[in-house]
Amino acid sequence: MRDNIPGFENSVMLMSGTQIGVRESRRIIGEYVLTTEDILSAKKFEDSIARGTYPLDIHSPDGKGSYLKDIPYGDYCTIPYGHPSRILLM
Repeated sequence: MRDNIPGFENSVMLMSGTQIGVRESRRIIGEYVLTTEDILSAKKFEDSIARGTYPLDIHSPDGKGSYLKDIPYGDYCTIPYGHPSRILLM
């Protein structure tokens, strides 16, 4: 990067991961579970706590590919708050 990207001439690497890790280790199951349609239609929830613009990204369990589909350009979907007593960590 120092040789090829302007602004990185004096950069140094401070840290790097020691091993490849798992990107998804826990999932929250709440009162409402987002669907593919919610994400791709950029659904907005009245009690939203977060916005998301990342595409729908589903990796095949057998490692033979992935499904990547963008939400509408310039839009976002939201994640609903729901009822906190019904949220479970898996």
